[in-house]
Amino acid sequence: MGDCITVQICDGQGLVRAGLRRLLETEPGIEVMGEASNAEESVAQMSTRRPDVLILDVVLPGRSGLDTLVEILEAAPGAKVLVLSQQGDPAHVRRAFTAGATGYLLMEAADSELMHAIREVASGHPYLHPLLGARLAAEADPLSEREHEVLHMLALGYTNQEISKLLFMSVRTAETHRGRIMQKLGLRTRAELVRYALGAGELDNERPAKSPCAVGDKIHQARPATASGAAVASTRPAKDRHGQRGVTPHLAEVRRITGPRVSDERLA
Repeated sequence: MGDCITVQICDGQGLVRAGLRRLLETEPGIEVMGEASNAEESVAQMSTRRPDVLILDVVLPGRSGLDTLVEILEAAPGAKVLVLSQQGDPAHVRRAFTAGATGYLLMEAADSELMHAIREVASGHPYLHPLLGARLAAEADPLSEREHEVLHMLALGYTNQEISKLLFMSVRTAETHRGRIMQKLGLRTRAELVRYALGAGELDNERPAKSPCAVGDKIHQARPATASGAAVASTRPAKDRHGQRGVTPHLAEVRRITGPRVSDERLA
């Protein structure tokens, strides 16, 4: 990143884009490279202009910003994405960071906070609106212990049928757990689930299965990575589930979500 931070704006509302452009053009050290009104335009422009920061809204015509985030980052690998949206649901926030966003800011933020967020994100530092940080901290662990067990096994590549046998539950119950996990975490694909599991430290060590008969307490032997999205065993030392110690709560949650990810090649 040079002395001047280059910014691209992607928002479905023309008035919002115009307002952001006027605001940013008055800020020293920030240059607006262009605007896009939808995801397709943003992908095309990012591949040729390569700005330092993309300001991206969640709600766009056609595909949403979150649905296109991975594609956008593939078009401009070095760019940082700051989500600027009215959507403050923690599930949206988790999904944004899991997909590769560096920051998340609500539209209600002050002008000065937007400028600060842009500079933080451009420097590679995760940024989260304080209000969202409080919400995430309040539900830092939305999953039950049983759901953590199922998440762990799903990320290792086990099928619903295998999980049902190993955890002594019906296949339908295993499917229900999987659906609730995806809903709570705002995830849609196995690739996103694996990214989340790795970033959250779910695969740092073996998670014992709490079966009624205490059978096979070490059933989660890590499977090798596959192109379909199954995870490899992590070599990082075990950490507690809530991430790093001694960090401001909302930043700890961001870093927990944005921790080590499986490479795009593994998740293709």
